[in-house]
Amino acid sequence: MYAIYSDSVLVVPSASLMQFKNLLLILDMLTFCIDYQKKIDDCKHKIEVARSEVVPNDEIDRLQKDLDEKLKEEQLLREELR
Repeated sequence: MYAIYSDSVLVVPSASLMQFKNLLLILDMLTFCIDYQKKIDDCKHKIEVARSEVVPNDEIDRLQKDLDEKLKEEQLLREELR
């Protein structure tokens, strides 16, 4: 299919016009997908940051055990002072 020039106007056969419209549609879909992939990647990054800021359960358990021991020691010392 060839373009025909008529009075300085480009005349494109309708099949080529349909192909062009289809290409534009595909380009729009690709742009849409790229934008959403960026949003997904941003969310994944935010999740990783949030996870890195959370103290693991075993660390919380260890700290709670240490606190309980210290409180028990304090209680025993208070009783000794009485």
